[in-house]
Amino acid sequence: MTLLIRSARPEDKPAVLELTRDIWEGHDYLPRVFDAWVQDPAGHFYVVEVDGKLAGLGRVSFPDPDEAWLEGGRVHPEYQGLGLASVLFAYQMFVVRRSGVTVARFCTASDNAPVHHLAKVHGFRRLADGLLWEAPAGGTFEARRLDAGEIPTAWEFIWESPWYRLTGGLLCEGWVW
Repeated sequence: MTLLIRSARPEDKPAVLELTRDIWEGHDYLPRVFDAWVQDPAGHFYVVEVDGKLAGLGRVSFPDPDEAWLEGGRVHPEYQGLGLASVLFAYQMFVVRRSGVTVARFCTASDNAPVHHLAKVHGFRRLADGLLWEAPAGGTFEARRLDAGEIPTAWEFIWESPWYRLTGGLLCEGWVW
């Protein structure tokens, strides 16, 4: 088995679409961001090939000068269980360390035990677990757009919340950070 980690290229898109086809019941975000990730000169979007076939991928970006963000880690179902996620995660951490940043973050599902294990191996600590709850509109609560004068109070509420502190200032709406 020959492994190769390389930068993603535009011509990888069909293989990435195939790899992500069944993730989250066909609602993976990677098909929507693929072109932007490939073209982003500041991001590091990698694929893993096994014997010339695209078998996995992942990305490291740097949203702040001293912070790295790992995202998009995927391994094709045919190649799961071979340690490719470990290889890719280790490579992403190599990129992070080489960059000189002091903070690396990522987000994953609370029940994704294999990724939790990888995180521990690479020195990550779990900051928080969260659940996103939603209810149908109506009933006793009506959502409305804030008036301009209410925005400072809303931000104060967010900044003082335990969740904001636990996540290091990151806010989540589903999987959009």
